[in-house]
Amino acid sequence: MPANARQSALGGCRLLPDDSTRIEVSYRCGYGLKAMSTRLLSASVNTGTLGTAHGLFSHFGDADYGEMQAAAGYSMRVSERFSVGVEGRYCRLSLADGRYPARQWLAMAARVRMRVSDYLSLSLSGGTRPWDEGRPFCLRAAMAWQPVSGLLALAEVESEERLRMRLGMEYAYRGHFFFRAGLSTAPVIVAFGLGVRYGRYIVDVAAESHPTLGLTPQISLALCL
Repeated sequence: MPANARQSALGGCRLLPDDSTRIEVSYRCGYGLKAMSTRLLSASVNTGTLGTAHGLFSHFGDADYGEMQAAAGYSMRVSERFSVGVEGRYCRLSLADGRYPARQWLAMAARVRMRVSDYLSLSLSGGTRPWDEGRPFCLRAAMAWQPVSGLLALAEVESEERLRMRLGMEYAYRGHFFFRAGLSTAPVIVAFGLGVRYGRYIVDVAAESHPTLGLTPQISLALCL
């Protein structure tokens, strides 16, 4: 699941330019089918080399359950063009009525990122996946391209249960207003969103349209330090 509204609006693409140190809070509300509706509140801190995130999910339906995630990652620049990073994610799933014992998972991932030029970046990452014991590994290749000033194009291919593709585009107007659109497959999800930056504060809003579950809005508030 995308960590913030910017990623959601870009179809879930994760290869984004390195941001300054920031503190961010996101709220995500998915609905459409009551049995599969979700709520997500997450908080994260990104210092450029170290990132931490915490998320608390609440699911509603015939079998209410809660899901908690906590993640931490570290990245290091090897050279002017290359950087490497690792991430660990802890997940805990429990039913609200206590009929079943809580289940816990730990997932690890590694990433290599190459900046080909000032306008093109490539990334390759892989690691274990929580929940899915039948397909425990995931590989991801991504590209970020800035053909002209203010325009960012993203493409990503991911192997999970099946091959998944993600595409995203962002246009920045005068560095303060951002217009975004995205598309992902398996299933086909269309996304769009807006962002506003005022000084050190950033507000991002996004919406995803799932063919079965309906519309999922999300909002993120960030403070750049």
